[in-house]
Amino acid sequence: MKAFQSLFERVCHIQLYGKIDARMVQKLREGLSGFRYYQPQIIAVSINSEGGSITQAKNINSIVQKFSRETSAPVFTFAEDFSLGPANIILTAGNKCFASQHSIIGEHSFFYRSFGYKKLLEKYDIQAEYISQGKNKVKINPFEDLTEEGSKWVDGVLDEMEYELKSQVIKNRQEAFQNKKLTNEALEKEVFQTPILTAEEALNYGFIDGISTLEKTVTERYGLMKHVEVMKRGLFDDRVKSMPEKWYADI
Repeated sequence: MKAFQSLFERVCHIQLYGKIDARMVQKLREGLSGFRYYQPQIIAVSINSEGGSITQAKNINSIVQKFSRETSAPVFTFAEDFSLGPANIILTAGNKCFASQHSIIGEHSFFYRSFGYKKLLEKYDIQAEYISQGKNKVKINPFEDLTEEGSKWVDGVLDEMEYELKSQVIKNRQEAFQNKKLTNEALEKEVFQTPILTAEEALNYGFIDGISTLEKTVTERYGLMKHVEVMKRGLFDDRVKSMPEKWYADI
């Protein structure tokens, strides 16, 4: 009977490559819905992302954790080339978290950028007009200079996003940070204010549990168990940039 059951035992491999957005969440939901014929022994999440949406990163965590409870399979997360911004909410949520030797981890701050069209419109004598109801409808107008009020609003949004990101990481790795005797003040100074962490630095701070690849870790623990890819990649799917920019907020 055990031999028959082993035919269905698999490594459930989730590849989160590219920007974390609603499309990625939808593909994850669809992929896991087709996994009911197998018996996952481990849920392995590969992360190669320059960031994206905090909300969608939390949605991904909820979906993966629900699937973990339903199957009694642990979640192991693996940073590949990049795990930046909200991708770290997913990385630090695993039962065990790993990074490869040359992974780039970090970027826990946000910035806003926009293109001002005011001078361009003036050059070609084009007048932009818009109509809105309510005095607070338009926070940022690309056809006008950024106002002091608009700047304060943007600062507030970015501060809230940064606080949420850091809070989620601390919540996910609270025990590991405590074992390293890191206070919130120390984390802010040594981890969050450091733009990029190497895998060695992340391990020393308790951000991850080890330096390893998915293949090496899974083989050591589960042997040559077959992998099933949850999210099939299409020809026109987003690709991770070779070197991401300091990623920014879409406001």
